[in-house]
Amino acid sequence: MTAWPVSVWKIELHDILLDSGADASIFPSSLLEKGTPAVASVGRLVDAQGVEIPIEATKDMEIALRDMTGRVILLRETVAISDRVSQPILSFGKMLENGWGIDGSQQMLVHSTAGAAVPLELQNK
Repeated sequence: MTAWPVSVWKIELHDILLDSGADASIFPSSLLEKGTPAVASVGRLVDAQGVEIPIEATKDMEIALRDMTGRVILLRETVAISDRVSQPILSFGKMLENGWGIDGSQQMLVHSTAGAAVPLELQNK
């Protein structure tokens, strides 16, 4: 009998906030051990009131999203890690730069080139 190497992904589910006002993506410090150290920097970050957000690390992360067909879409993103956020936040501006958009009538995050449509839930409408 031959033993085949098996890769196992430990999948953690998180609600991700897609923020149109965020200049960079930022994840909570509970995810500090995930990803790999990033070469790129996200720069100095401030919140909506202008208060600086302390950054513990900058990481290259892979984020897996499931689209309407069940296909897994893998995003690679450089994120800041901070104890000032409680859930992962993706910069919608960066998503737009990479071909993503929103179909408001169907509440989907869409990428026309990739043919992806990821369902969205509105938070605090």
